[in-house]
Amino acid sequence: MTHRVVAEEAGTTHASARYYSGTRDRLLDEALRRLAARQIDEVQSRLSPTPDVTPPARDARLAHYLAGAVDDDRDACIARYKLFLEVARRPHLRPVLDAWGDAQRRAFAVELAVAGADDPEGDAAQRTC
Repeated sequence: MTHRVVAEEAGTTHASARYYSGTRDRLLDEALRRLAARQIDEVQSRLSPTPDVTPPARDARLAHYLAGAVDDDRDACIARYKLFLEVARRPHLRPVLDAWGDAQRRAFAVELAVAGADDPEGDAAQRTC
C-alpha cells in the first residue's frame, strides 16, 4: 500500500494522500482504524440482539454473516488479513484489533445466550479470532 495507490483509488492526487496521512505508517494505521470501525458497525448491525428469532433463522443469520465476511467484499477480506499481519509489526495498533475482536465476541455471546448455550461467553471466545 502506497500513497500513490491510495490516491489513485480515491480519485485524488498523491499530494492529498500525503497531506492527510503523512507517512506510510500513518496511512496503514488509519486504514486499520477505519476498517475496524466499519467491521464493528457491521457486526453490531448484523448480529443485533433479536430474541424472537427462531433457531433455524438464527443459524441462517450466523452463516450469512460468516460467509459474507469472505464473499461479500473480497477486497475488504484481503485487506483485513493484510492488516492483521501489519499489526504484528505495529504493536501500537493491537488495541484497535482487540476492540474489533471484542465486538465480535460480544455479538456471538449474545447469539449463543439466546440460543441457550451453557457458557456463551466462553463459547464465543473459542469460536472467534
